[in-house]
Amino acid sequence: MPPERRRASLTFAHHQEVASLEPHLQKKWLKSAEKENATKAQLRAWIKHGKVITAKEADKIAKEKLKNKGHKNIFEFLGYVDAHIGKLENEKGPADTWTQDECERMLEAFERVMRFLGRLAVGAKIDENNS
Repeated sequence: MPPERRRASLTFAHHQEVASLEPHLQKKWLKSAEKENATKAQLRAWIKHGKVITAKEADKIAKEKLKNKGHKNIFEFLGYVDAHIGKLENEKGPADTWTQDECERMLEAFERVMRFLGRLAVGAKIDENNS
């Protein structure tokens, strides 16, 4: 990617996400990612959906995915994640032996979960203050 199209505030991974796109689309998505302080995973989702997805829309998509995978709610899903981590460590060995890509994918997934849980906590405080 030519230097004039790169964004210093974004990671190499962000630029990798747009590398296969036409130059005008690279500019569009990198500008949006920089403006919204998006993670690589968010940028990937935006490109997949063809638009910048708000946190509210992302939550709606995540809830649909939970339902489609048979999880009734976030608590059941978190139990699944916990069990899956144990399974991964049994199969692949301790996390400190995983590849860089495996670690990055896991961290991105947990960043999304933590942002979602943060929004839940804010919502709980709002409800608590209204009662």
